[in-house]
Amino acid sequence: MKISILVITALMVTGFLFLIFANPLEDRVENLENYLAKQEALIDSLQKNNRAQINSLYISMNQQLDLIDSLANVVDKQNSTLQTMINSLENVMNEHNANFQIIVDSLAHINNEQDSTFQTVSNSLENVMNEQDSTLQALIGSLAMNIGEDIMALGNLITQQQYYTDSLNLDMGGYIDSLFALQQSMITELLEGGINALFTDTEVFSGAMPSSWTDLDLSSVVGQKQSLVMLRYKYNFSDSTYSYVAVRTNDSNFDSGSNTSINSILLNSTDNPSSFMLLQTDSGGMIEQRETSTNNANVTASVVFYLNQ
Repeated sequence: MKISILVITALMVTGFLFLIFANPLEDRVENLENYLAKQEALIDSLQKNNRAQINSLYISMNQQLDLIDSLANVVDKQNSTLQTMINSLENVMNEHNANFQIIVDSLAHINNEQDSTFQTVSNSLENVMNEQDSTLQALIGSLAMNIGEDIMALGNLITQQQYYTDSLNLDMGGYIDSLFALQQSMITELLEGGINALFTDTEVFSGAMPSSWTDLDLSSVVGQKQSLVMLRYKYNFSDSTYSYVAVRTNDSNFDSGSNTSINSILLNSTDNPSSFMLLQTDSGGMIEQRETSTNNANVTASVVFYLNQ
């Protein structure tokens, strides 16, 4: 406001000086009047503007006061709500503290009971261990006594076994000496008697195998002597048939019984075209043979080795 008045005053002085020095007196007066009229109009305009600004400022201040009152009300409400929440939290905390104290007291009581129970169990275990130690000590004493008796009995048994072993060694020494003497005597007799052993490959049979026991004379090869002979039977067919051949000492009661008997062999053209049999002849150099599979197989039999005296 002060600034506006100073500006107006400066303008008036400047205009007045301009009129004094630029125009004659009459013109100056007229110009001055015009100038004053303009200045009054300007002052009125400024006053109106100032009043408008003041009114606007007043309205703005009132609005700000209303806003401040509104904010104060909001703060009061928030303070009231916050106080309510604080009171509620205090109540909850008080309840929690009470419950926590109850739990602590309960745990302390349980801990005391557990300590008492543990002490009881510990005492009971200590009593049991003492009883077990006593029982174990008695058992160890009994075992020591029994072990001592067993050791004494074992010592007696070892003494008896040593006596028996010494006696047995004496008997076995005599028995072994007698066997050795017998062996030397048999070797001497065999050498003095003359042993005939010959590897040969002499055919003694060829044709269809009989289905029943039939004599086979080997005396032309081994002589009319009881001999140990090895025979080779050879299958003569080239087809897929097979034959089970059985042999035995002449006039013996041994029968093959089945195709898988120990004195029978299997012959076929693919897997087993020939096989060997070892048996003893009678005193005349005779054996018996037959086919147990009844296929009328055609075979060849040869003596490949014999031993007699």
